[in-house]
Amino acid sequence: MSRSLREIQAAVALWALSDDVGLSSKDLARETCGIAVRNPYHPSDTSDFGRCYRLVLAVPEAREAVDRLGQNDVIWARLARVWDEATAAFKEEQANGAINRWGARECPRTYAIIKAATR
Repeated sequence: MSRSLREIQAAVALWALSDDVGLSSKDLARETCGIAVRNPYHPSDTSDFGRCYRLVLAVPEAREAVDRLGQNDVIWARLARVWDEATAAFKEEQANGAINRWGARECPRTYAIIKAATR
């Protein structure tokens, strides 16, 4: 059963109240809510990607918004083509990756996928 736009917007609003929000995930959230985004920010590293990934977990309709952003932005278009690959790498690396000096998981495969798409 699909959710109404109002239900999606409510889910995005709850997500937006968290502290797990960045510029690229905000633009993805706007697109998810049907708000036009000009010159959208895109994830430039695994921290940015992680925030977008967790938005998609919280609001699955955001995955479709990745593709919609790609219809109007060349970098998002490249990201959309590798999103599922980056997601799989990220999930695996989050489960098995080494911890870096800042206490975060190392995600070199995910980083390589994102960097190749955003060059």
